[in-house]
Amino acid sequence: MHRVPLLLVATVALPLALAAGAGASAATLRTTLNTWSKQISADGRSVALAARRRHPRRMTYSADRFHRDALRARSAIAAQEPTTAKGRRARRLALTAYTYYSLAGSMWAASGRARLAHQRAASITYAEDGARYAKTGNRLLVAAGRLLR
Repeated sequence: MHRVPLLLVATVALPLALAAGAGASAATLRTTLNTWSKQISADGRSVALAARRRHPRRMTYSADRFHRDALRARSAIAAQEPTTAKGRRARRLALTAYTYYSLAGSMWAASGRARLAHQRAASITYAEDGARYAKTGNRLLVAAGRLLR
């Protein structure tokens, strides 16, 4: 449960380095991905810290913010219009990644609420589901970043 948000932080921001010589729309998509990747990473650290310190209310709040930011990121990526085939594929992968991140945030928030309700088994199940969604989102976002190098 504790390793997943840290894994999220480590793998989300890593592959999204800027590359020179790309078209304007690919550069815009890359910049948008970088911006939202950093925001999601900060939100993931916040969820992980609250979980590690065993603050279920704070974790729930942070997970809700993670969820909202993932949806905002998805909207920002959806507004981009890449012109190259790689850019379109990267956009599609990023949209799917942020969908998985929003699901992860929902599961982590549900985990915190279950913990507050003293439903430990449900809390663990929700946390594991959130971890699975985050891991899938990580893989997809890394793939999108590689396409935009």
